[in-house]
Amino acid sequence: MEKLFGLRQFAETNIHIFSISIILLIGILVGMIPITIPGLGEMTLGVAGGPLFVSIIIGHFGKIGPIQARYYQPSNHVIRDFGLVLFLAGAGTKAGSGIVEVIMNEGFRLIIGGAIITLVPLFVGFIIAKKLLRLSFIHSLGALCGGMTSTPGLGACNNLIDSDDPTIAYAAAYPFALFFMAIGSQILALIL
Repeated sequence: MEKLFGLRQFAETNIHIFSISIILLIGILVGMIPITIPGLGEMTLGVAGGPLFVSIIIGHFGKIGPIQARYYQPSNHVIRDFGLVLFLAGAGTKAGSGIVEVIMNEGFRLIIGGAIITLVPLFVGFIIAKKLLRLSFIHSLGALCGGMTSTPGLGACNNLIDSDDPTIAYAAAYPFALFFMAIGSQILALIL
């Protein structure tokens, strides 16, 4: 039973639950701080951007007082997979309430539009990352996932590549993408 749910793997790691909890708490509090953007109003980093921003800062130092911020294999895999599962469960339950109605109203147009909006920036971004910025293949994939704020995409990359490089590139791109998408959506709302 323990193997089925990964409890044995969780028990055999050096994860400091107290440290993770403190980092998440500080991140959530930072994510709730309103950021004023002249002409557009206020925005926050939210419960995704705040913890990511705080964990990047604390992770840079590795340890601040009793807060341990760097975890190594297999702890890193457990934390990453557990976080991905929580994110996908939260996103799925939130999106699931209205999905049937949206598909009934928009149908085929929604599927085609979503495919175009996803694939065109993905291929253009990959070409720019490889040719213009000369990023490695692995860093390009991680940065694209971060730029699209696609945690499931990062999970797919991590399953294919036995390295933390996609996660590092994702973490570098994600806060900027989150910030610029929030600004961009407010600009589009003002224009339209």
